[in-house]
Amino acid sequence: MTESDNAQQHRKKATLGFFNNAGPKKKNNNLDLAYTNIAEPIETYKSEKNANKEILPKSASKNIPDSAATNAARKTLRLPNEVYYEFSALLELSEFAYSYELLAELVEDGIKKRSDEDPDFPRTFRAVAERIKMTDHRKMDRKRKK
Repeated sequence: MTESDNAQQHRKKATLGFFNNAGPKKKNNNLDLAYTNIAEPIETYKSEKNANKEILPKSASKNIPDSAATNAARKTLRLPNEVYYEFSALLELSEFAYSYELLAELVEDGIKKRSDEDPDFPRTFRAVAERIKMTDHRKMDRKRKK
């Protein structure tokens, strides 16, 4: 390598790089920055014209539940993947269209099976279910008060 080759490589290195200003200059954007007049609106906004209008009809606005009521109407079960896949397959093979229908039938079958073994089981089951429901209602009431 000669001195001139070394000098050429050094110049080449100096021109490369993200922060180096020695590189090629960027071209200007072709944006039209000239002043243009703003178009006048055809009709100006009048607040009194829309003051008495309702966004939703009264019948529709009464039917919209608040978020706490919406959450109280539905619950989530967290299932392991394998159990979820088996339940989905069972739902697909059953005559039910919705998972809650199949789940309700499975609960009824479980209650019948356990009640054959223990005649007192249905009463105990209903009492426990009612206790869980009341606990959930108290939690929701506390959330609404906050």
